Amino acid sequence: MTEIAQKTEILLSSSKPVQKCYVPKLRKGDVKDKFEAMQKTREEKNQRRTKEEKQRRREQYIREKEWNRRKQEMKELLASDDEEENSSKVEKAYVPKLIGKGNFINVLTSIISALVSY
Repeated sequence: MTEIAQKTEILLSSSKPVQKCYVPKLRKGDVKDKFEAMQKTREEKNQRRTKEEKQRRREQYIREKEWNRRKQEMKELLASDDEEENSSKVEKAYVPKLIGKGNFINVLTSIISALVSY
């Protein structure tokens, strides 16, 4: 019995693919048991692989979703910064026109208008 258990364990740990068309001989009990054990391990391995692949895809989806959310937040922040800069440039203060004669008034008027347009 221990010899059969050892052979079963060796077969289970083996990573060699087993052909699906293999049909066990029913006369020997241990061949049928080996076939069933190999078939069971193949099914378990496929289930495990499918489960791991599904988990990997799900994690990738979550990472991409998080990355896209962060990207969108960054775009919104940059857009709001641009709007603030544009709105501050557009605002101009009211400067009353100075009426009078003389060189000092003309120079002062040109300086004020230059500051406002800047």
